[in-house]
Amino acid sequence: MALISDGAVDWADVRNALTEVSYRGWAVVEVAGRDRERLAEVLARVNRVLGKSDGMPTDHLAGATTNIG
Repeated sequence: MALISDGAVDWADVRNALTEVSYRGWAVVEVAGRDRERLAEVLARVNRVLGKSDGMPTDHLAGATTNIG
């Protein structure tokens, strides 16, 4: 299982392409569920590769929608 920021994707190029088209929408990440710790890790990786946009600390999950059960 590859993790976001691991592997061959050039995330700087992805970020630059989104900037070029002035993309301001949602980014969706589909991952296997687990617990809040795993979701916090996913959020931190996305913030690292795409840039943090919510102004909250990377370990903050308020507003995140989870279905853990």
